Amino acid sequence: MATKPHRITRPGQITHPVSATRYVRRGGEICRPGAAGRPWRVLQGSIRLDHVIDDEHALAGLAVAGDIIGLETLLDNRYRYQASALVSCQLEPWYPDTVEEPAQASLQWLIASQARTVDMLALRIGRAHERICRLFAMLGHMPVELPRLRDIAEITGLVKETVSRTMTELHAQGLLRQDVRPRQSRVRRCSSHDAIMYA
Repeated sequence: MATKPHRITRPGQITHPVSATRYVRRGGEICRPGAAGRPWRVLQGSIRLDHVIDDEHALAGLAVAGDIIGLETLLDNRYRYQASALVSCQLEPWYPDTVEEPAQASLQWLIASQARTVDMLALRIGRAHERICRLFAMLGHMPVELPRLRDIAEITGLVKETVSRTMTELHAQGLLRQDVRPRQSRVRRCSSHDAIMYA
């Protein structure tokens, strides 16, 4: 699941034993509330963040490549969200004293996170195919792996049947092409004209 452990060393800084890069399959759990852990930088893929209250899950946000999750562990070593892989992910440990300007790095992440929160509101506005296109565009550079229908539905505020029907309609219109290999669907293009292609 990981490469060989290594250490990050810089003059005047603490040396950290760093676990190898983590790979998490689509739907896999990354962390859960209350568990001890560390921050992670998302190298590839996208992550769903949920508040968990009385075993009820509420979507709290998305993290994509370049984002850092688990910053709250710097305060008390505990996660406050449940994080799961929306699509296959690659992560690496992130330590504030291994970057040149940790405060600025954290601030940039917070700004990006707030901007994504605004973008997420747009995922629940408009027609079904518009919402789905916006989600795919948010997930990163094309091609991107498809999340599960359930996740697409919950993030866009649609029901699974509507998501499935919309995919079928796009396919019938020639805007969608899906790989015959199971679980290998990837978005090739998602333009402002709602042109979606899968490979």
